[in-house]
Amino acid sequence: MERATAWLHRQIAFDHEPLSRVAAEFDRYASKPLEVTAPGLRDLEVSGVFSTDDPEEFLAFLRSLEWVRVEVTPTRIRVSQKWALWVHRTLSTGGA
Repeated sequence: MERATAWLHRQIAFDHEPLSRVAAEFDRYASKPLEVTAPGLRDLEVSGVFSTDDPEEFLAFLRSLEWVRVEVTPTRIRVSQKWALWVHRTLSTGGA
């Protein structure tokens, strides 16, 4: 589906968009703001087509990423990084 016409089908489409921009777009449709608390995740590239009527679909996508934590509170949705996993992998591989 074309990105330009996705909204006609109550969908939003992203093609290598930073998570910060995706979160801002979802905020237009969601009842709770989506807050990306980990600076390293703000530039994470997101591609896909998601329903504007079902924000849980996008949250499920984020939860499928093993280094991403999604916390839903009564007032907001926080997206953060699972630091322990990142630190473990960095130490295990010797990378930075």
